[in-house]
Amino acid sequence: MGFAAYAAELQGHVSKLPYTLAELQINRAWEAIRRKRLWSFLIREALVFFPAAISTGTVTVTFGSATVVGDAAAAAAWTLVLLGNPPLIQRQFRFGNILYNITAISTTTNPNDTLTLDMAIGAGSAAGASYSIYLAYVRAPSVDFKRWKSVVDPQQGFSIARHTSRQWLDIMDPTRGSSGQALRIADYKTDAADSHRPIFEWWPHQTAQTAIHAIYEVMGESFVASSDALPAAIPESILIDYALSYFAYPWAGANVGRYPELKGTSWLSLAVETKRRVAMDLLEVRRNDEEHCQQMITLFARRSGYPVDASFWQSHSTWDW
Repeated sequence: MGFAAYAAELQGHVSKLPYTLAELQINRAWEAIRRKRLWSFLIREALVFFPAAISTGTVTVTFGSATVVGDAAAAAAWTLVLLGNPPLIQRQFRFGNILYNITAISTTTNPNDTLTLDMAIGAGSAAGASYSIYLAYVRAPSVDFKRWKSVVDPQQGFSIARHTSRQWLDIMDPTRGSSGQALRIADYKTDAADSHRPIFEWWPHQTAQTAIHAIYEVMGESFVASSDALPAAIPESILIDYALSYFAYPWAGANVGRYPELKGTSWLSLAVETKRRVAMDLLEVRRNDEEHCQQMITLFARRSGYPVDASFWQSHSTWDW
């Protein structure tokens, strides 16, 4: 079965339920089920790529202007990474102690020699000035991103702290002068132009090329295509019962006066009884998912002011946990 079949089955239980409303109620039920726990099917994996910093050539900047013009050497370097991973317009331009987001690249005199920034230059005007372009603000791996679960630098053997506040970074490093091995991830903002995808600051700023391994949780997405279906962990009967008890049956009870076909049925009693069944079935499904993948159990958590690498744990391997 798929999305279209789920909506049709809901209509079969409640006559006069409009098909578009049946689709909406199915998606609302699916969203509510996804929020019930950290389901194993909501875990994703990704590599986060950091390109090497670019500082080739020089730039001309003007105080109060959001336009940066590079010389021929700078423009050539920018052209090479226009469609890199990530593309140039997702990287940051550093001039002085301020980071600017690059929003566009165009041409003034040489191909791709002009950058447009998200803010006007706050430092003084300069010609032939040095600069740096690198990735400091990382977009979440997916639009439905919820939170990081585990982030590891496999090259250096470090686990990266995932829940640092931006206020803490502003106190510890207000000029963002620290660069090198990223040790912490802090909230930055959401990208309104990209479905409100979260963006995070990785600190210290990673200026050398590397790839970081990440495990993260997603919120999941609504059904769209008629063939979109549930993951194997969720029985179709639970989705239908959830939509019936919380949405379709209450709708029928509220519309008895409009549709004579709905009279003679105790929709409230049906909703209450179906909710009981859903609660019992969900307990079973949650237990099965927990046995399949223990997402809700934290065996050990450690906070420290410095990274702990694999060598530390190997040297303390006699500890009794």
